[in-house]
Amino acid sequence: AKIKNSIGEIETSRSLPALSNPQAAVTDLQGQIWVSFLELNEIYVYSKDLKNLVAQVDLSSFALKGTAGNHSDLGPMALVDEDTILVAAQRLHRDRAWAPDKQAGLAFINTNTYKVESTHLTESSNPVYIGVDSLKSRTLVVGKGDLSHSSGNRGQFLFFNNNDLVSASLNFVSGKIIAADFATGAEFPALIVWYPQENKSCVQLGNSPLVCDGNPENGGYVFSAIRHVGNIIFVAYYGNQTSELWMITNGETVSIQKVPMDLPIFSLSFGP
Repeated sequence: AKIKNSIGEIETSRSLPALSNPQAAVTDLQGQIWVSFLELNEIYVYSKDLKNLVAQVDLSSFALKGTAGNHSDLGPMALVDEDTILVAAQRLHRDRAWAPDKQAGLAFINTNTYKVESTHLTESSNPVYIGVDSLKSRTLVVGKGDLSHSSGNRGQFLFFNNNDLVSASLNFVSGKIIAADFATGAEFPALIVWYPQENKSCVQLGNSPLVCDGNPENGGYVFSAIRHVGNIIFVAYYGNQTSELWMITNGETVSIQKVPMDLPIFSLSFGP
């Protein structure tokens, strides 16, 4: 559905393929809407008004052969320049409790021709977020790693410049990344990292923790959603079936303003 204004009025909507499990949507400069699915190995491209299916882009080459269903497990997307969409494939081993493969897939697709320009396998495991810094021509891919309580794959974030994966720099964190965001001009991404062995989660910039707290008794993650805007990190704090919205200043001293809310917050976004 396309939301028309700040009061949440629906401008237009359409149904998606049954049992397709849509994961992400992004709009290109022509207004076309690109949608990825966990259960389909194609990206669907819809017209601006959502009335027409304009194209289907096949990314089945990322599928893990021999696993249940041979799925690519397509996930986050981003418009990385004026005519290129970047798509990440999580490549989950569904026959092994959905454990992520150690190599994720990345595909660059031309928004004018709908052609796949290049595909790559990277060491970024279980990608959950793609961020773009247009000022520095940098792209960030954040991988959760394996979220099981076992050691599993660590969380990581991958930087590269100008859509050139040869320049990629892979950074690991010692915990599991729950959520991420990347502000324009920032040196490092803002992360929520869960440390299962210490039973705590932290809000941090790259590998530098800003504030940490223990896991609540009900097993939920303390910090559940994050946005990075300028030098402010907005983060949702979850506990006792309620949430608070925190604002954390990126300085030597962490200042926190708590705004109590009655319901859990699992997503944060900002309008234009």
